[in-house]
Amino acid sequence: MAKGSSDSLAALSLPDKKVMPFGGFQSTTPPAATFSPDGKWVAYSVSGPGSQGGSLFVQPVPATGATYPISKGVGIHATWSPDGKELIYSPLVGQLVAVSVTTQPAFTFGNPVPMMRGFADRGPGFERSNDITLDGKRFLGVVPAGQGGASGAPGAPQIQVVLNWFEELKMRAPHQ
Repeated sequence: MAKGSSDSLAALSLPDKKVMPFGGFQSTTPPAATFSPDGKWVAYSVSGPGSQGGSLFVQPVPATGATYPISKGVGIHATWSPDGKELIYSPLVGQLVAVSVTTQPAFTFGNPVPMMRGFADRGPGFERSNDITLDGKRFLGVVPAGQGGASGAPGAPQIQVVLNWFEELKMRAPHQ
């Protein structure tokens, strides 16, 4: 990105094939956005000039002008839980917190609750390095070298190879 430039979010209308600005903000880093499981909300982080982190916001889809600040100055890489009742994000590199979310009858959210240690995270200008499985039972992420093991204690480096993954993919997502 050129010095002094900024990024924003946009929405593409498939029927009209038109791109419209979304959210009404500018960010010095690409705004990492993620939709809620029901597609009615979007969480995104934005950074200002000289910012080391991002501020995390939620807005309804389609945009109504309502904006809900989840964190100010310390919130990147949001992930919705599969049931849409929690928003997990990184307040600082190497940390994760969860915030309870209620969308009906109005949007409300709780205080951040610390989770397990964070995964490898290169900061607000990079992609998210973690996700949750669809059943909500596992939280997956990239772990820095030498930090393996469930207890967080250093372990021997490992490489895991998954065999026949393409066959499982074909069963789960048959070609239409």
